[in-house]
Amino acid sequence: MIDRANVTNMLSQLVEKRLTSQQMYWSPEVDFDWGTDHNRRIDYVALNRTRRTMSPHP
Repeated sequence: MIDRANVTNMLSQLVEKRLTSQQMYWSPEVDFDWGTDHNRRIDYVALNRTRRTMSPHP
């Protein structure tokens, strides 16, 4: 049987492979609401960058 550390490592590698993209920023182990009573750690956070063009206004 696989132990928890090996399963976590395998799943982390799969997530990181999925998040790898030239248009995506990501970070592992992100703290949200740090310094409050609602502090929590998220394993992975990703932001998909989209290009937006600005049209000139008259």
